[in-house]
Amino acid sequence: MKKYIDKGNEILKAFEIYKNVVFATGVDLSFWKSFLELSINEYRKGNAASAELFTAGFFVYNLSPINSQGSLKSHEAIRSIGSNELEKYKSDFFSWISNLVILKTYNALEIFILQANSY
Repeated sequence: MKKYIDKGNEILKAFEIYKNVVFATGVDLSFWKSFLELSINEYRKGNAASAELFTAGFFVYNLSPINSQGSLKSHEAIRSIGSNELEKYKSDFFSWISNLVILKTYNALEIFILQANSY
C-alpha cells in the first residue's frame, strides 16, 4: 500500500508541474495581449501621424574563401511596419503566439502523461 501512495505523490507532483505550465502560459498570454493593446492605444494618442516604425531586409555578405573578398547581397523584398498597421500586426502576432501556446500546452500534457505512465 505504501508503494501505491508514493507513486500517487509522484503523479500529483507531475500534475502540479503541468498545471503550473498551463497557468503561467495563460497568464503570460493575457498580460502581453492586454499590455500590447494598451501600448498601441497610448502610442496612437501621442503620435497621430502615420510613421514607419520598423523596416527589415535580408542581407548576406558573399565572402570568397579563396581571397577574402566579397560583396554584400540583399533580397529584393523589404518588410516595413507603419504605425497605421499596428492593429493588423498585433492580430498576426497573437495568432502565431496562440499557436505556440497550444504547442507548449500540448507538450506539457505529453510530459505529464509520460511521467504518469512511468509510475
